[in-house]
Amino acid sequence: MRQNNLRSQSLDLLRFPLALVVLAVHVFGAGINLNGNLIAFDNMPIYKGVNIFVDSFLHFQSVPIYFFISGFVFFLGIEFTREKYVQKLKNRVKTLLIPYIIWNLIFVCFKLVSYVSIFNGVSSSNNYVFDFSVYPILMMFWDRSQGFIVDPVYQVDMHGIYPLNFPLWFVRDLMIVVLLTPVIFWFLKRMKHCAVLSLGTIWFLMGHFPDFFAHSYQIVTALFFFYWGAYMSVNNRNMITEFNRYFRLSIILYPLLGVLHVFATLYCPAATATIKSINIVVGLLFAYNLSAWLLSHGVCKVNSALASSSFFIYISHSIICNQMTRFLLVLLKPASDLCIVGIYVMSFVSTVSLLLLMYFMMKKHTPRLLTFITGRK
Repeated sequence: MRQNNLRSQSLDLLRFPLALVVLAVHVFGAGINLNGNLIAFDNMPIYKGVNIFVDSFLHFQSVPIYFFISGFVFFLGIEFTREKYVQKLKNRVKTLLIPYIIWNLIFVCFKLVSYVSIFNGVSSSNNYVFDFSVYPILMMFWDRSQGFIVDPVYQVDMHGIYPLNFPLWFVRDLMIVVLLTPVIFWFLKRMKHCAVLSLGTIWFLMGHFPDFFAHSYQIVTALFFFYWGAYMSVNNRNMITEFNRYFRLSIILYPLLGVLHVFATLYCPAATATIKSINIVVGLLFAYNLSAWLLSHGVCKVNSALASSSFFIYISHSIICNQMTRFLLVLLKPASDLCIVGIYVMSFVSTVSLLLLMYFMMKKHTPRLLTFITGRK
């Protein structure tokens, strides 16, 4: 397989698994609010162990890779001019801005519908406070804590600032970075890898104080990984060759750092930020090297249908995944810790299956609508 083709297919192969990783983090990462009662699972050791495992090995591993790929693809094979910049912006309106607005509005509609009493048995909507003035309505696209829906009981424990449909913070911050690409390109031409190292150092230090830096940390994350990908692209750096140098190291370090993070979470919480930051970078190398190895050794091939569904899964999953978990908890009434874990696994599988079914049905029966709401063919 030619290296350019292997590079492209390796990136395509990652798209669907990365979306599943994000979904797994959001399914297993929080307690559930049922009728005003927040069900946390601190006293359930099996579920707590699964939660710590997901946090250590999967949490915040996908989005930095998405930023890296976005930076690499943005500058790939082009001469960056004013005309090309305007053309790229027009394209990003279709692929980023329109889906961003649509899927936040869909989330709003879902919340309003779930407020109807018939749904209260499987939702937390009876605790919502609505404020339909102009400022909160506009803020739902930027910061959900300032938005028009406030739930005083259930607050997702996340660092930073998120839109109402919270996974779309990636799309929001990617749009900001895309607007800054002329500045990024200027630094690429003059500072090259020095800017990568500088941004990486700033990102690493800020990662130890995510509550303090809030959205600044998210923006620096976007800038660092987008710039790193752009640097590889603009300077024609061979990802296969360069990343493969660290193949064995990444294969060893990624699981090792994950295990260290588990132990740090239990016995030395002060070390978790350092370990996680290192593993995010190692995870990028690990994911790409593993993808390239699987393809080059004929272990698997890119499934274009699954790859094309990844963005749909990413932007839509938060609408139903918690509702799916609530529904299963109410329906099955688990009596043990192990049953709780089983329900969360069922919720994950059911959410993926439902979203894939919706995607392929829309692709078959309403392809134009699907293209419009996702920005992708």
